[in-house]
Amino acid sequence: MIELSYIHLDNNRFTGELPESAFFFYSCVELTLSDNDLRGPIPQNFDRDRLYLVLGDNRIENRIDTLNLKGNRFSGNIPEEFAQRLTNLRFLDLSQNLVSGKIPDVTWGSSNLEHLYLDNNKIQGAIPKSLPKTLQSFTVTYNTLTSTIPTEMGLLTNLERFEAQDNFISGGIPTEIGALSNLMILYLGYNRLDGTLPTELGQLSSIKAIIFKQMAMTGTIPKEYGNWENVWGVDMSGNKLEGTIPTEFGKLTNMQYLLFRSNLLTGRVPSELGKFSDIRVVSLDRNFLVGSIPSEICNLTVGTDFRELQTDCTVSCSCCSTCNSGIDDCSAVFNAC
Repeated sequence: MIELSYIHLDNNRFTGELPESAFFFYSCVELTLSDNDLRGPIPQNFDRDRLYLVLGDNRIENRIDTLNLKGNRFSGNIPEEFAQRLTNLRFLDLSQNLVSGKIPDVTWGSSNLEHLYLDNNKIQGAIPKSLPKTLQSFTVTYNTLTSTIPTEMGLLTNLERFEAQDNFISGGIPTEIGALSNLMILYLGYNRLDGTLPTELGQLSSIKAIIFKQMAMTGTIPKEYGNWENVWGVDMSGNKLEGTIPTEFGKLTNMQYLLFRSNLLTGRVPSELGKFSDIRVVSLDRNFLVGSIPSEICNLTVGTDFRELQTDCTVSCSCCSTCNSGIDDCSAVFNAC
């Protein structure tokens, strides 16, 4: 029995509750029990990869709160009925499959859904406006989403993680996202987003990491971003940002990774960046910066994990132990000063 791969028990007269033992055949990839008289809940410990389960036309109660189907080869659309009928679902992971079509823009039946992972699929269309307001995590990276980020994202006040990089999303970054006081992770890089950076994002009091890499953002870096007191990583490389690096960034003492390379930034490197006590990487090359690396930053190279500074060769660096000069940039690796 333990070597069975396919178990088909449809159209019988099985009664009673679905036993947990039905899921103990770990070699089984397909279990069908439709058209019986089974009732009660699906066992709460049901968390199986690579199992095709059919329970249609029974009296099964829907009490599933966790459904992890990551890393299979599921294809096709996410049915609207699926979104509407899983009323107790809290965790749904469909990442790393072959799911296509659109994310259902319906009223999701679960008012309890907290985590929705749809990464690495072939999902198209737009991010729905009707996502559950209970969401804490929503990730849709590496798909083919288009259209814009809906302003309704600003209503998901419980959201802690929003990852949508590597898609084809266009338009601007909604100012409403600045209202997400619980948001810790915001990854939007490698999209077609443009326009200016909203100053309202400076209100993200819980933010820890932001990736706006390889987009078409313009304008200046708002000084309000100096309010991100919990942030440890910021990557805004590969945009068209202008102006100077705000001195207010010196207040971000938890910063470990600061990447502004390949923009249109001008002026000097602020000495205030020397307050980064935990800094590891600063990437400022392929801009139009001038002057020299301030001594306050050089002082960080002693007895710390600060290991890499990339800057234009037009910016002198007296404390760099090695400097590998290229056509457009120099990479400074700190060993000792």
